[in-house]
Amino acid sequence: MIMETSEDWIKSSFTGKNDFKQIRDVCSSSEKNTNYDAFVGLFVVYGSWNGNATEAFGNIIPFFEALLRPVQRRSDTLYRTGIILADSCDEMLGLYCGDDYNYIDGGTMQFPCPPKQLPTVLLVVRRSAMQKTSLKHLSSFEPNNILSMWRKGQGDLISDESKAELLDSLKYFGVLGMDRVNLKLNIAAQNNAIRIFVAGDRMSVGKTSVCLGILGNLVSMGYSPDRLAYIKPATQNESPQLIQRYCEELGIDCVPIGPIVYYRGFTRAYLAGQTMTSAEMLLNVEHAVDTLSRDKDVVIIDGVGFPAVGSICGTDNASVAFASSYPHTDSSTGIDSRKPLGVLLVGGAGVGSAVDAFNLNAAYFEQKNIPILGVVFNKLSLDGYYSLENCKKEISSYFDQNEYQMKNGRKPFGFIPMFSKAGGKDELDHVYDFIRVFGEYFDLKSLLDSAAIVQQRGVSIAIKDNSNIKRKMEPSKISHEIAKGFLSRDEVENAAITAGAAPSA
Repeated sequence: MIMETSEDWIKSSFTGKNDFKQIRDVCSSSEKNTNYDAFVGLFVVYGSWNGNATEAFGNIIPFFEALLRPVQRRSDTLYRTGIILADSCDEMLGLYCGDDYNYIDGGTMQFPCPPKQLPTVLLVVRRSAMQKTSLKHLSSFEPNNILSMWRKGQGDLISDESKAELLDSLKYFGVLGMDRVNLKLNIAAQNNAIRIFVAGDRMSVGKTSVCLGILGNLVSMGYSPDRLAYIKPATQNESPQLIQRYCEELGIDCVPIGPIVYYRGFTRAYLAGQTMTSAEMLLNVEHAVDTLSRDKDVVIIDGVGFPAVGSICGTDNASVAFASSYPHTDSSTGIDSRKPLGVLLVGGAGVGSAVDAFNLNAAYFEQKNIPILGVVFNKLSLDGYYSLENCKKEISSYFDQNEYQMKNGRKPFGFIPMFSKAGGKDELDHVYDFIRVFGEYFDLKSLLDSAAIVQQRGVSIAIKDNSNIKRKMEPSKISHEIAKGFLSRDEVENAAITAGAAPSA
């Protein structure tokens, strides 16, 4: 998949003068070409007033050579470099539609407006799993420096900041040329994905942001987005989340709202026998996670609230984690069972309180035979008595000397600093920065290794069936069958509001 680095491929990818329609066409054709999973284009966009530079446009090749030299070429990626005159005709300018781009008129690709000054460097990335092409002007390139390098035929003036911005952008989309981590998987081919359940030791501790950080760094490591998946099987919040937008951008299969929704009035309706039973809801979770896991490498399963949330309905996080575990059928008896997945707990700042919370919540999963992989401590300050470094030192010391934690292979996988957004018009503007920071403070390789060990050594646990449902029935059919005679969601919520519950925001 990875080829030797050589400047020859940069020369051969240079196509001289281009226009926006050519880029649009090559993006479309690369999707249909089975030889390539991705397209990476790097173009200098210039104006006619930059005339002195354009007289010898071949001089721009050393610029691309210097910029792309650290990039290891991938055999599954089509590369193209060139220059684009941005003001040659009104039709071309029409493709510059504003601050964002989308697809209209049956597939027209529209380009983001360039900076106030030209020339600029435009990066175009398209992966087969992505819904639309990513187009981005690299902001760290100064127009005067680009012109100077162009006129002199040199790339020596490219700043380290500019090189880093390009490499970070390629890493974000998983096309930098890194070797993919190989995991030995031993589950049946259609359900061989490593499954990791992310649970929090409290509300709002940052479970979903940890899921985002893990997914983003899996892509950066070289995992193909279409081999990754995310699901939140049970939720209290149905509003769109940032992780959903990120998954849609990269082409990662995403189920942001799973089979179980704790909507207004749900608990009382459950207790009154007006909803599905816990066994029925968990069976739907099994089906959703098993279906999503087919042909994947890693599936991230997002918990809800703290571990006991949903316990009144028999659908607490430990029960949902078990339903999300690896399916197994005994070949001799035909009995269905599950091999438990591993749980990553998310904790907060502190030392004694942080470790106490970890042990308390780990015990909750343990009593249902769900193994704990370890913990990541999130939203830590960089200074003060409970600074990241102070917490890391003391907590790491605890795990290093505690026999029970060592015996069970538990470890702290990371200590993540508080991430504050700054600048940008869209929250997606900050996603890569967060993913990069998360990767610097999180040991993803160790997490994958631990999850793989749990998958391979897991002991089958028989599935308890305390309902009158036939397990071979499809969950979608179950939902229709049991719905007869039960209240609809609207009826439950309206009854709750009538009884005095506050309306939904």
